[in-house]
Amino acid sequence: MKCINLASIKSNNGKVFDFKDVIESVEGHAVIKFNNDNLLAVLRKAADNTVKTINKAPQFQGRPNEFGNLVQWYFAKECISAGLKYNAPKDNKGHLKESGYPDGEIEFEGKHYYIEVKTYEQSKKQQTLRSFFYSPSMTSKITRDSPHLLVGFSTKDLRLTGFHFTDMFAKKVKLKLEFNTSNRELYKDAELL
Repeated sequence: MKCINLASIKSNNGKVFDFKDVIESVEGHAVIKFNNDNLLAVLRKAADNTVKTINKAPQFQGRPNEFGNLVQWYFAKECISAGLKYNAPKDNKGHLKESGYPDGEIEFEGKHYYIEVKTYEQSKKQQTLRSFFYSPSMTSKITRDSPHLLVGFSTKDLRLTGFHFTDMFAKKVKLKLEFNTSNRELYKDAELL
């Protein structure tokens, strides 16, 4: 059995760090402060069109996280319609990667911007439960120094009520260590009682 030094792991559990410092330490790339009013105007229009398009559609019947995926898809589509070069980021091995942070990468006026799309229940905006996470990966999608933006779409009864943009440059994150597994491991036929 390999020994894990839990004392050193636990000493950082629950600590708060600057997001930009975490990304620079783990990824070796800087989080740059966002400063582009022209891009923000285009992104606001794309977000507004996303709200209008989704709210004109029949009421969504799936789970809230599936609704978030739908919003992400429509937002990307609206960004492309607005003339932005919007893609799922490629990982550090050059492969497109859907899962993990960030959701998208935008190229605008020769510069690159990472973007994360989230939905949150309007009535829970002040809730303190975890709603954003970044997990380091051997196949990271963060491959350059860049501004990092988050667009949060507020919802009520799986309808969109608005949106907000957040520059991740000044955000704080808390380290939450966990060990996890999958259903495949938990429910192996040979090990069921």
